[in-house]
Amino acid sequence: MDFRGRQMKQLSTGSLLWAALKSLPHKRMNKNMIGWKQHMTAPAVDLVQAQAFAKATNDKNEAYFGKNPMVPPFFLARLVYPLLASAMLNPRLKMNLVNMVHGDMHMNWYRPIRPGDQLDLGLEIKSISDTRAGEIVHLEVNASMVGQPVASAMAGLLVRAKKKKQAPQHRKKESTDRQKEVFRLEVKTYDGQQLEYAKASGDHNFIHTNYLLARLAGLPRTIMHGMCVMAMSCAALVDHLASGDPARLKEMGGRFASPAIPGQTLSLVGYETNDDGTTSFEVLTPSGKPAIKNGLVKIK
Repeated sequence: MDFRGRQMKQLSTGSLLWAALKSLPHKRMNKNMIGWKQHMTAPAVDLVQAQAFAKATNDKNEAYFGKNPMVPPFFLARLVYPLLASAMLNPRLKMNLVNMVHGDMHMNWYRPIRPGDQLDLGLEIKSISDTRAGEIVHLEVNASMVGQPVASAMAGLLVRAKKKKQAPQHRKKESTDRQKEVFRLEVKTYDGQQLEYAKASGDHNFIHTNYLLARLAGLPRTIMHGMCVMAMSCAALVDHLASGDPARLKEMGGRFASPAIPGQTLSLVGYETNDDGTTSFEVLTPSGKPAIKNGLVKIK
């Protein structure tokens, strides 16, 4: 089905919950869906929505509020979410939505996105594979305008496997050749931010918006969206590495490893920068667990 030329509705918590309940019997995703494609033309980028997204991610960069503004790089998440949802909710995919979490994300930007831009979006299911944590589907999204590339993204959606009891294992000694830490930044979240981000991004997954349902899904409470933590980390990295100029951001990604709880102050740890402007990083919770692992950001 092709959605080019018409908008897709934002999904409410209630509609997602109903879809999740219907998906409970699904045990395995349908690998015949690999190669499935979807297209849509996104609504013209709205400045008010983009600024609400910046506020929800605590990003006060003047580039989004001054003259000739651009939009936050991760506002792309709001534009592509309906397209991702069209794959998640496709009954042929057989995704168990109750156990689904965002596993990883990698984005590339080829030019800044500005208010009024109307992007053509294309999605393709690239792979479905097994990991130790569960079954993961990777979806590629490409954004263009008038035939010219604007941005691209690869999203991994993980259906968590049931935890099995394992015999105690001896911990391996950590490698002594770890990358050298070169900076450490604070990323402060606040309770209620998960609700503000849900509204600003269009992602109303109940694990972020409903305490009881989050508990029933096996989580300690409602948690931060991984993409919100990524967007906040992006803001901190742009300030630190790009002198506050988001137009210099070319690439960013990482794996969502542990839940971040609203109200926590996270630590963004940056490591030595490569010659091509690529810096690796991770984001740690107060207990030292990585909320984002294998992070990578490229600044030009």
